[in-house]
Amino acid sequence: MVPVFQAFWIVFSVISGLVVYDEAKDMSQEEAGMFTLGVIVTVAGVYSLSQRPHAALDGDSTDGGQGHSTIQHARASLAIPVQV
Repeated sequence: MVPVFQAFWIVFSVISGLVVYDEAKDMSQEEAGMFTLGVIVTVAGVYSLSQRPHAALDGDSTDGGQGHSTIQHARASLAIPVQV
């Protein structure tokens, strides 16, 4: 449910900025189109991230009882090996 609130907050803030600072009056059609595309991409990104499987928050782990959380496994998989 949090991504829905985040998307709403982003859209509301962006549209409020257009109204309060009267930025829309000076926009060309191309700028207005790109602005709209940017809002759509942002909301689509929030939606996409909300569809990922959630990490176990209640202490359950997927490592066979080793005590490492799913988040720790994700962080470890993002580590970049450095050759010395």
